Amino acid sequence: MKRIYSLFLSTLNYAVKREFEFKFNLIFFLIFNIIWILTSLAGISLVLKEAGTIAGWTRPQAMLLVLVYYITGSIIKALVIPGADQLAQLVRTGGFDFYLLRPVDPQLLVSLTKMYPNQLARLLIMAFALPWYLGKLGLTVSFGSWILFTILITLAVIAFYNLYFILASLSFWLQNIFNLNDLFAEILDVGKRTTDIFTGVAGGAVLFVIPVGLIATIPTKVLMGTVGWEILPWLLVSNLILFVISRKFFHFAIRFYSSASS
Repeated sequence: MKRIYSLFLSTLNYAVKREFEFKFNLIFFLIFNIIWILTSLAGISLVLKEAGTIAGWTRPQAMLLVLVYYITGSIIKALVIPGADQLAQLVRTGGFDFYLLRPVDPQLLVSLTKMYPNQLARLLIMAFALPWYLGKLGLTVSFGSWILFTILITLAVIAFYNLYFILASLSFWLQNIFNLNDLFAEILDVGKRTTDIFTGVAGGAVLFVIPVGLIATIPTKVLMGTVGWEILPWLLVSNLILFVISRKFFHFAIRFYSSASS
């Protein structure tokens, strides 16, 4: 465990130094992301100005949801997508041989050796924007709710890690999975909107099967005080099932890998 933690920190440290070697890079990313977030909020505001509400969500609530989305989405894009993308390239070029020879689980090693720290620039913005907007809405969030919020964000990242590695593992059979990457991006983007528009079986699916509701909708409801700890056991069970499926599928897919030396 200590070796894994050390590998994660060293990779993150290297990626941050490489990405932000020049101070201008960090300033540019911060400015760009502020503009990007404001544009998204403006779009939501215009839509709801005409519609009034969407699935019971008012304009201020929907804008809060977008802010939460950028927290979860930024972590996924920084820490999850790079490793899964790298897997497809390694399989295609034969570079996956190196990972199979290391005394560390290959899935874990692939996951921890590539990151996009520029995506974390949005987290710096959210660290100020989210508390400010909650105050503007007059919402007081308890310490327990913040803990639950953090747990749910963590579960969302883990869930999408497992989901994306299932898709990335298809690269052991398919030469080109760019369309699958686009599909994952579209799935992730659904989380920017409230999943309350889905009901019945579909409503359960977007929470427990393909958990886009966990990206922003449920964490936002925690901040608003409409969802509590009662949902956590169900999400833990669904996350565990997805983790087992992801691991089993990855190790099954490895059997079909053609080594560069073969």
